[in-house]
Amino acid sequence: MKNNPSVLLLGGHENTLAVARSLGDLGITVSVSTHRKSSIHYSRFCRKLYSVATGEDLSVYWKKLLLEEPPLELKGNVILCCSDDAVEFVAVHHHELNARYVLEENLPRLQLALLDKYQTFLLAQKAGIDVPRCWYGIEGDPFYRGVDIEFPVLVKPIISHLYRRVFSFKLLLVETREQMEAHLREVHEHTLEVMLTEYVPGPDSLLCSYYTYVDKKGECLFDFTKRVIRRFPKGFGSGCYHITEWLPDVAEIGRRFFREIGYRGLGNVEFKRDLRDNKLKLIECNPRFTGAHELLVRSGMSTDKIVYSRLTHSPYKIPDSFKQFERLLYPWSDFNAYRERRKQGEIDLCGWMRSIMHIQNFPFFRLTDPLPALSQLFRLLRGIAKRRLHS
Repeated sequence: MKNNPSVLLLGGHENTLAVARSLGDLGITVSVSTHRKSSIHYSRFCRKLYSVATGEDLSVYWKKLLLEEPPLELKGNVILCCSDDAVEFVAVHHHELNARYVLEENLPRLQLALLDKYQTFLLAQKAGIDVPRCWYGIEGDPFYRGVDIEFPVLVKPIISHLYRRVFSFKLLLVETREQMEAHLREVHEHTLEVMLTEYVPGPDSLLCSYYTYVDKKGECLFDFTKRVIRRFPKGFGSGCYHITEWLPDVAEIGRRFFREIGYRGLGNVEFKRDLRDNKLKLIECNPRFTGAHELLVRSGMSTDKIVYSRLTHSPYKIPDSFKQFERLLYPWSDFNAYRERRKQGEIDLCGWMRSIMHIQNFPFFRLTDPLPALSQLFRLLRGIAKRRLHS
């Protein structure tokens, strides 16, 4: 594949690193444009870096980079999206970008719809897919006083990447009306849109995901499933411990979702199994490479290579299976998850140690590319030192 087009990765963090390493292993030239704090900046697989300053608007920077003053070396590059900001940018400017670069086989209107959590729920309901109950769009009453809400409830952003620019978490689990109203005040101060969704009870290990690629004929080219072991913070945080496992019912419902909405391209849909009725409830959909991409690579389902080969008409055989029970561990986040659960009496040190005593994959560490992991370690230690200094 050495003579094939170069790749430009837009946005992302650990998923960008995993994609760059996977494609770089094939000798493909990979450039990246994302925030300066991303660990991809230290990777030997990042041949060219277009760094976005902290606080700078990504869409403004990318418009200037790719449409107004494009460098000659980016001409004809394959553009792959690794963040919601990137998905939105490419969907909005699809016509202009498509004339200069090689884009993924997506439908821009659906990409934008799937970035909207409420629209995603509506699409799922039309497709006959179960979703948690939600309360949304009560005009004139931002604190939802007149609504019969069953707590705990999730305060969920309509557009996640706009919410994450303000808050350090992707959603919030609230136990009382007072907590909910306090957070909604913050939300409305920043003119953000949120919806309240039912919290599907049960441990985070009931969360599971389906990945596929839908071609122009509407056929799913592969099936990949995984589940979460733990996430931090519990109940609403990001997954910090994942495992691959073939889950046929998850794959069947995932295929049905993408087929019914007419989706095209790479997609991931997340569910949580509701023990009250044993149904899978759709949680969210990601029309891009996700944070757990290293797990897909390590289990033999390198979706980046599948996408790249299709866009460049390069030979690549799509695997018909993947390695079972491969694990992906975020060590520090999972340690914090253990501490949180220990305080709640759910696990002790021996139990946690037993759960991680397996061959592990890590999102940042690779012996042949050590600097990204070292940069993460340095950032972690610096953060701990600052907190102790101010405590």
